[in-house]
Amino acid sequence: MTIQRIPIGTPDKIEDIVQTQIKRYVGTGTYISKYSKVNDGKYIFEIGNTFMDFIEDSRDDVQGMIFSRAVDNIFSVDVINEKDQFEILMPDFEFINESMRKKYSIQMFQSETTLVEIAHSRFVNIPTVKTTLSPIYRIFECIDKEGKVSITDITHRKGPKKVKSYLNFLVQIDFLTTEGENYIPSVKYKKYLKSDPRNIDNVISGVLESGYEYLQEYFHLTLLKPFVRISNAYYYPSQKFGDRLQMNDILLKDYFKRIYCQNRNLDQLRFQVKQMKDVNIFEPQQDFIVGDEQIYKDYTQSFCNVGYC
Repeated sequence: MTIQRIPIGTPDKIEDIVQTQIKRYVGTGTYISKYSKVNDGKYIFEIGNTFMDFIEDSRDDVQGMIFSRAVDNIFSVDVINEKDQFEILMPDFEFINESMRKKYSIQMFQSETTLVEIAHSRFVNIPTVKTTLSPIYRIFECIDKEGKVSITDITHRKGPKKVKSYLNFLVQIDFLTTEGENYIPSVKYKKYLKSDPRNIDNVISGVLESGYEYLQEYFHLTLLKPFVRISNAYYYPSQKFGDRLQMNDILLKDYFKRIYCQNRNLDQLRFQVKQMKDVNIFEPQQDFIVGDEQIYKDYTQSFCNVGYC
């Protein structure tokens, strides 16, 4: 914690004083998101920051652009009126940097979740994703045959603890209900089967749409995550650019590194992009990686609706 002591000026200029000190202490991109007066002697200021980034396209005739990304309420600053001076209590730089990182991670996860909600029916058709969701497929295959499932029906493939965790997850997101020791399909489950009663993919698609956050947090589905993140590395900058970008694989790899601070193996990235083109998450063009028009439109609208435009 750092304390800045400032001689008192006109009381209604407290915002200007704090703004000046924050910019000097943290950087010129900072700003006051909001503030409140706790009492006559204390104020609390929420501080945001504007980040700059450069968006580029692989086409020679498309000019790149710099855009600003404002993030509100990253950290707070207390200001105390002590006799003839203000005491501004600043968090240390490590705390501020960690707060910025967390805020950005939340924004990126919201972007990923938005893409999954929009393109869930396409993600589940990627062969690698089918593999990672195979425990849920087995549960639904048993229900499709028997109309119900119990832990003992499928524990020969997975341990009972793991099976129970998947069954409880499906109950939590309202795809199954309990009936004694059995689990039976819910109204929500049947709704997703409506268009094709034999197509379990429809229900799996609904599970991904409803439970992506839970799946990532508790089951750590490492085979699903790369595809979602690759799609985010394309659609997030495209939304900021205001149109679908055309990227080569090297540029997509660069965007991925900027967003997630991780390097991707280029051959592996190309293989994964090909799988995503096969299910129309990207258009099946040979020269560039181009997003699907409907996904782009729906993603842009939904992401803006949650306040990230």
